[in-house]
Amino acid sequence: MSKPIVPTPAPPEWLADLANRLASRIDPIDELSDISCHFADNGEGWEVTLFVAAGEQIGGPRDGQRLYSRFLFDLHEATALFDRVDQFYWQPVAIGPADEVGPHVAIEGEFDSRRVWVRVLAHPGERFDVTE
Repeated sequence: MSKPIVPTPAPPEWLADLANRLASRIDPIDELSDISCHFADNGEGWEVTLFVAAGEQIGGPRDGQRLYSRFLFDLHEATALFDRVDQFYWQPVAIGPADEVGPHVAIEGEFDSRRVWVRVLAHPGERFDVTE
């Protein structure tokens, strides 16, 4: 069971509900780090990005190495949350050196009668802090 997401500043209640419902579709394979959410109103709808925080190896020959939680994301249940799905795709690799998002699944459509573009990242971008 994932922990509820509480991004700051607080998103609209409906968006927090969507983020938490999507996070509950993330099933850990082993120990799951915290799930984080970034969101923005882009003028045409809301962008919502979920990712599982990275950890760091402490001690030993791999000291300082970034560690990523292994998880599954239930795509069927995630798309069922939407009133309407317009696009649904998987990006398996980064599309260039400036692509901070990298591998992810995206769902574009409507939730609670609002336009949303959701991305669930395979791992957080390098600029995000690690958890210990």
